[in-house]
Amino acid sequence: MTHYRYLTVKGLKIFYREAGPVGAPVILLLHGFPTSSHMFRNLIPALSGRYRVIAPDLPGFGFSEMPGGAAGSPAESGVSAGSGRQSGSPAESAGAFGPTFDGLAGVMQGFIDALGLKRFALYVFDYGAPVGYRLAVANPEKISGIISQNGNAYAEGLSTGWESLRRYWEDPSAVNREALKAMVAADFTRFQYVEGVDDPSGIAPEAYMLDQYFLDRPGSLDVQLDLMLDYRNNVRLYPVWQEYFRKFQPRLLAVWGERDPFFLPAGAEAYKRDNPNAVVKFYPTGHFALETHAAEIAADILGFLNAEISFSRSEKRYPIPPFTRETALQKVQLAEDAWNSKDPEKVSLAYSVDTEWRNRTEFINGREEVKAFLRRKWNRELDYKLKKELWGFRENRMAVRFEYEWRDDAGQWYRSYGNELWEFDENGLMRKRYASINDAPIKEGERRVR
Repeated sequence: MTHYRYLTVKGLKIFYREAGPVGAPVILLLHGFPTSSHMFRNLIPALSGRYRVIAPDLPGFGFSEMPGGAAGSPAESGVSAGSGRQSGSPAESAGAFGPTFDGLAGVMQGFIDALGLKRFALYVFDYGAPVGYRLAVANPEKISGIISQNGNAYAEGLSTGWESLRRYWEDPSAVNREALKAMVAADFTRFQYVEGVDDPSGIAPEAYMLDQYFLDRPGSLDVQLDLMLDYRNNVRLYPVWQEYFRKFQPRLLAVWGERDPFFLPAGAEAYKRDNPNAVVKFYPTGHFALETHAAEIAADILGFLNAEISFSRSEKRYPIPPFTRETALQKVQLAEDAWNSKDPEKVSLAYSVDTEWRNRTEFINGREEVKAFLRRKWNRELDYKLKKELWGFRENRMAVRFEYEWRDDAGQWYRSYGNELWEFDENGLMRKRYASINDAPIKEGERRVR
């Protein structure tokens, strides 16, 4: 059963759909232009048997309020306000941010914080990609996997269909803004659904007609035109997102309508350049691939999530051995970043299911014991900050020096330092970690790891 709820975030009333067991792994679905979470109406039932699926309407879309306070539907529409959970200051007014992608991402950050989402797979489509990738960069420890359905992050993925937008980016004049009004007209909305589709009679007309209803609301036009202008900042952020893919190597599935008039197949293939984990699948359809291939895409998503998000011996953690100096340095930096997150779940993912540790005089076996140990550690070691340094490597083994600083609950600061010996399996997961550590009390003014 799908539930329809509202949540107030940063003074805006955000509508969302939710289905699936509350305690199950979470999938966050982010829609694109010009649609809403309605685009997931066929996908949600297919995923919610095993996963908790959450699909919000972005501010200014669907039933969510837009900057300036205009609502997608009157408050008395009959849709329940759910649990009434709040995020942000009560003094914040609707429309406290301008219609920008930074603003949309800020509201979605408040949304996931208000729901208490600690870890989730991210499904992004069209506008959902620049919003979702901002969330991923800001919360790498929360991302268990990414499904990109025609969600672009590469310049080569932009077709000639972006030419009028590029003119507006380069010259945001009244004339160029006026020209873009055609992109929110009914003919263009329908075009986005039927272009590239073998049989347009298979496209439910209520899909594009509902989108058009929301586009025609008072105040919507300027919001949409402002977002079209701000999209240029998404293109400028492509290198940042690509660096995220290289650094964190998230599990990634690209499911792509290969006849999309806006986002080319080259944009899907490009994910594999920065993320060797990426799996790319094409479907003979257009931009709104779920309208024609929901069953196939759902099956591929379930296969991907069941195989990749489950913690099994087959998962890979790049870079993998044998190591070069470059990949060894990368491995050390990834470990430093993960430990500085102080997130036991995130840190544990770098270790094999049956990992073996000796930490000081404590012997630890398996991921679950690792997570329990790390929770105890960071409850005791406050304001923890770590620095690691590669000392040596060969084949699948490394020697690492480190030091970290922390304080106890009485305010006494310490510098802890020592050496680690690491051994990795063929998938890049650390199967052995032996750490020798010494502690020295220091004054707060003597800290050097910040």
